[in-house]
Amino acid sequence: MKKIELLAPVGNMEMLYQAVHHGADAVYLGGKDFGARKYSENFTNEELREVVRYAHLYDVKVYITVNTIVYEKEVESFLEYVSNLYAIHVDALIMQDLGMIALVREMFPDFCIHASTQMHNHNQEGVRFLEKLGVSRVVLARELSLQEIGAIATPLEKEVFIHGALCVSYSGNCLFSSLIGGRSGNRGMCAGSCRLPYHLLEEEKRLKTEGEYLLSTKEFSSIAYLKEILASGIDSLKIEGRMKSAAYVGLVTSIYRKLIDKYYNHEELSFSEEEVHDLKKIFNRGFTKGFLNGADNKDLMNIQTPNHIGVVLGQVVEFDKKKIKIKLKEPLYQKDGIRFVDQGQGFLVNYLYDEKNRLIDHANDFVYLDNTIGINSYTQVLKTFDSRLKERLDHYEKKRIPIAFKVVAKAQEGVQISITDFHHTFTSTIFSIDKAQKKATTKEEVQEKLLKIQDTPFYCKKIDFDMDKDLFIPMSLINRIRRSLVEQLLQSRYQDFREVKKQPLSMKSSHKPLTHEISIIVRNEEQLKVCLQEACDYIYVDDYALYLKYKSMSRVYYYLDRVNPKYVPYEKDHLLVSDLGALQKYSGFIMTSCYLNVVNSYTLNALLQYAYKVTLSVENDVESLKAMLTAYQNRYGYFANVDVIVYGKVDLMIMKYCPLNLLVNKEKTCCVCKNHKKYYLEDRKNEKYRILQKREITHIVHSKNIDLLDKIQWFKKQNITNYTILLLDETEEEIKNILKKVI
Repeated sequence: MKKIELLAPVGNMEMLYQAVHHGADAVYLGGKDFGARKYSENFTNEELREVVRYAHLYDVKVYITVNTIVYEKEVESFLEYVSNLYAIHVDALIMQDLGMIALVREMFPDFCIHASTQMHNHNQEGVRFLEKLGVSRVVLARELSLQEIGAIATPLEKEVFIHGALCVSYSGNCLFSSLIGGRSGNRGMCAGSCRLPYHLLEEEKRLKTEGEYLLSTKEFSSIAYLKEILASGIDSLKIEGRMKSAAYVGLVTSIYRKLIDKYYNHEELSFSEEEVHDLKKIFNRGFTKGFLNGADNKDLMNIQTPNHIGVVLGQVVEFDKKKIKIKLKEPLYQKDGIRFVDQGQGFLVNYLYDEKNRLIDHANDFVYLDNTIGINSYTQVLKTFDSRLKERLDHYEKKRIPIAFKVVAKAQEGVQISITDFHHTFTSTIFSIDKAQKKATTKEEVQEKLLKIQDTPFYCKKIDFDMDKDLFIPMSLINRIRRSLVEQLLQSRYQDFREVKKQPLSMKSSHKPLTHEISIIVRNEEQLKVCLQEACDYIYVDDYALYLKYKSMSRVYYYLDRVNPKYVPYEKDHLLVSDLGALQKYSGFIMTSCYLNVVNSYTLNALLQYAYKVTLSVENDVESLKAMLTAYQNRYGYFANVDVIVYGKVDLMIMKYCPLNLLVNKEKTCCVCKNHKKYYLEDRKNEKYRILQKREITHIVHSKNIDLLDKIQWFKKQNITNYTILLLDETEEEIKNILKKVI
């Protein structure tokens, strides 16, 4: 039976050691570029080689994240980077960019690719699309339940997250950080917009909420539900945390390793209160069972704080300008980290005092601390760093690799010693040995020398002997053979560089003639009626009921949802889509939306195999647009049929979580969407982001319009001849004025 894989995060070498020696079957990490954690330490190319050698020594696989979108000017350096990863025997690439996946599949056909969760892998049809693309594993959306995952039939391996931080947005569908702060989540530079404070507005009225962090999720933990996950047929369990501590990786990996081993040993999957307590101390924002295990909005969110909350240490019971007295609920040690809830501040504890103002190294009941940050309330105190827990995790026992020796010593044949790790076997033979003149060499003497491997990663599981009794074998000879065999075994596990044999590109393309079309996405019936009177080519409706009402009109088509557990019946020729599954499901005249993150000519070409027109990402600037289209034309000999958003407010996030249900309905039967009021999130700069609900998915809409209407002539010079207008609340007059600038 194939055992499920435990996959651990690695951001530096110490995290690698913790992951390997606490039981990870595989690790995932990134280099300095093209990974979705730009601000993790990450690894140079030279360091990556050492990572692979070390991990492979212990039979741990290495997956490298190259899961950002890749701009045209970066393609050459991207391929160089991938070539190096191939050469050093990386086991798989984790990828997002559709064009780069297609390119790597052509140029490195035997390089395994895992489709990152950034590809929005959330339904059966999307997974079938990935099958055709040639990936070997799909990392499924965090929003899927175990039942939904089980319903996806595929020969691909399935990977899911089981512990760590949760993105509140569907991965790969968040533009918040990019369009507000200039740091793209699709480029590994997420600024954490979901961890910032917001107010909830109903029209212009600010609603009272129990916290301000209205988009901040708890930490995901599956230890209580692991048996069901292990029995589900999922292939890989992934821990989040490349930007957390090495101790975090060690602790979380060790706990899940123990539970997985219990499952395969047919033992009860029990865990202690102390282990849960340790998980809280190492990092938590409160724990949720996650959508994987059926979480609702209340279970999912912690709107009080976006920070690590640790565990409750105690309460301030006295304070003055010099000292704070805390009644403790658990011991406090020197070098522990604490935070005072009311002030939102804390420090590492360097000095502890007893009631007589004497320095102590720990306390169990009451403790006095220096009031260096001006504590002036009887606030609760949290322990956010446990120095003894870290020390314990830092002093782990290293994993050792089982080996066996076989010794054959015959007077006529010489000495033959073999070593094996049960995968590789090496043998050394000495053909000339002498009969003993005085004292014959014993098995025990040979065994003693062979067991001198304490300074290696190996331990000896057994030694088989077939020795004549009257032979003399010099111990220096045994030592030399042992060292040579151990070195050969080490080298076999490290693996040498793999020769890179890039396959030539097929240059396959699908010529779609240039069109000159204006598309308008409408939000309501009033806008639809206005557009029917205006000179535009396509009117896309994102409300399915409204579409059905007007589908007999020749220019009215459907703008498909971005999240599709099931696809709606659709018979008309034109359709606007935003997920890969729709390309698998539908045929006809399909236009892809800006949310498929097209920033290079290879992704553009991949989508033009399915669509007659491709909308380019709003993350492109003028230079990247020009570079992409020029490269496409030079490679294929004709212009690409593309579209751009020239006006409108795009989605910054799409979420399964509904803040209105949690904060307005208080988790009761949902009715807010039917009251025709407008709701917003308001940030610290008083920008207001509209909250829209569409078929149980929440859309957070940009506060500002994209407005490229003054660039229409420049677009035409670049042979960009299709334009999309995205409406929200525009009036009839505003719609007409916008169209005048486009036509």
